[in-house]
Amino acid sequence: MENVVDARYGLRSHVLGCCLLLLLSLLLWNPTRGQNFYSYGGTIPNNTTNNFFTKTVSGVGSLTGANKLARVCLSITQPVAGDIDVYLTSPAGTTVMLSTDNGGSSGNDYHTGICFSECGPSGSISGANDFLGVYTPEQSMAAFNNGQNANGVWTLRVDDDAATGASGTLNYWSLDFGTTTMPTSPTGQTCGSAYPLTNLPYTHTCHTLAGSVNNYTNGACNNHMDGSEYVFAYTPTTTDEYLSMDIAQDFGAPSGFPTINLLDTCPNFAQPVNCIATEIQFSSTENILHITSQPLTLGKHYYIVVSSTSGEGGDYDVRIAMGRNGNSNCLNATNINSEGEYAGNNYAAPGGNTQAPGTGEMTCNGSIDNFIFYTFTTDNSGNTVHASITDIACNLSCGGSCGVQVALFAAPVGGACLGSGTWGAPVFCGTSTLTNAYYSWSGLLPNTQYYLMVDGTAGSQCVWNLRLQDGISTVFLPVDFREISVVNEGSNDIVTWKTAQEVNVDYFEVEHAMEMPDFQSIGRVRTAGSPQSEASYSFSHPNVAPGWHYYRIKNVDFNGEFSYSEVAKVWIAQNGDFYELFPNPAQSMLNLRFVAEGNRTVSLQGLSGNTIRQFELTGDGSLAAMPIDVADLQAGVYFLKIQSPNGETKVLKFVKL
Repeated sequence: MENVVDARYGLRSHVLGCCLLLLLSLLLWNPTRGQNFYSYGGTIPNNTTNNFFTKTVSGVGSLTGANKLARVCLSITQPVAGDIDVYLTSPAGTTVMLSTDNGGSSGNDYHTGICFSECGPSGSISGANDFLGVYTPEQSMAAFNNGQNANGVWTLRVDDDAATGASGTLNYWSLDFGTTTMPTSPTGQTCGSAYPLTNLPYTHTCHTLAGSVNNYTNGACNNHMDGSEYVFAYTPTTTDEYLSMDIAQDFGAPSGFPTINLLDTCPNFAQPVNCIATEIQFSSTENILHITSQPLTLGKHYYIVVSSTSGEGGDYDVRIAMGRNGNSNCLNATNINSEGEYAGNNYAAPGGNTQAPGTGEMTCNGSIDNFIFYTFTTDNSGNTVHASITDIACNLSCGGSCGVQVALFAAPVGGACLGSGTWGAPVFCGTSTLTNAYYSWSGLLPNTQYYLMVDGTAGSQCVWNLRLQDGISTVFLPVDFREISVVNEGSNDIVTWKTAQEVNVDYFEVEHAMEMPDFQSIGRVRTAGSPQSEASYSFSHPNVAPGWHYYRIKNVDFNGEFSYSEVAKVWIAQNGDFYELFPNPAQSMLNLRFVAEGNRTVSLQGLSGNTIRQFELTGDGSLAAMPIDVADLQAGVYFLKIQSPNGETKVLKFVKL
């Protein structure tokens, strides 16, 4: 008997609106609203199949036209990448094989983070060994983008099909919905026809840079803006915005590498322009770049120019997000009160930060200089906090030791930000020189303020993206699910769950599946009506069959809106014969689900015991089903009497409507 909770919920997409740009473009073009749904994963047991993780999507709607599933990303820590199989299933039940047995027999190939799209500028995942960039999956994602509704529960299946070896971990996975096609007019190759980003995050795939005419007379940020460009336009609507742009391009080595330029003046003109930031990748292996180094000014027009160092076209995928940067002043530490994406950089952080902990307190590294501070408050249950620091890129002055050191401290007694000697021992302290770093902090005190500090190793200046999931205090949700679990007691599964708050909730619906994601409602439980206090619930599912059983809780509001808990699962071992009738009551067709080995005699009997008909069933010891036509029966109560060769008898009752 096994009780496993598979997936984590609670991450909401952090979408911020932006001012409308370029009135002419607005009149000609109806922008698609991109959305990103990000979820923490969990353990991938060795020699496991049907290992599921789920994420609820809302507000996206029909996947058709320009609104499509543009990108699927994930990160897996696994000693043998070739043991991993990955499948994605939509709420409509469509399943696409993303990757099976790719990556070779050694190395954490998936750990760097890998994405899938319809065109995949990095090529096909089949046979790939170095997972950096955006790949085409083994089966086309076009199977999702055929008009089906994206809203509902998406299921990622990650299996380890090896008989031996260590378990792995799904660090995170995400779904990016956005446009997959650019408008034919304007072209977006000059500032005057720039593609307006009116909503962030923005995601698109399968676009090709084109053009052979030099549209820029002064080179702007660098000397590579020479005829193959695409220009985006963006205007911030709040203060302290930072832009994060991840791009994967397919340009031939050694001459064609991607470059991103951020400007606040159109580079069409001959006069010098303010080059705010530029990123050039001179490597043929790493294809993802990003800019988070400079804050944007409220109301100012910006231009993002994507170009190629070779002046030639190439396919590329892009995701543009935004966030809040950490602060070099501890007293003004960026407060993370939601589970969105936060930008980060320590470019402006002062060396020898007087508010930072001392070398004796920073146990993971003795070089303490350009700290950035974040702060968050734990939830009222002290749940595990999962941290993802991704897309880490540092300057090259520190050589191969470039990276970040991360420390987590509880707020000191008497007040934080008092400098060296006041912080005490860290809850966590670690260093990473990888592109992505993932941490899980358990045992944190509930309702307690913590400070997260990020510093560049060896004095390096770095940029990164930060997400915290689970365990942090956020804005009120209609239901704050704290726990869901399932245990088997005899022939019954007992599902229990807890909520920390309930706002405008009418009832809970218990849903069950033996094959993900085929969930069916099996019962309803009324809310306890405790909006601000913890409440506990339970539900008994009787007479369960052998095999895996999956459960989730659907909370339904008074206005009809709903959301889901995470998914819990339990394994029921076979123990003798098993028989179950469904649906019961039945109208025309009755199904007998059974586990039996050999032949059994089945008699359909009336209430008086008279035999109406008799037939045989044969089982091989696995779970099977047999349809029984009852359309010709009159309404009333009936019995199925099942007799084995050794004389054992099982009687099941059903109602004919």
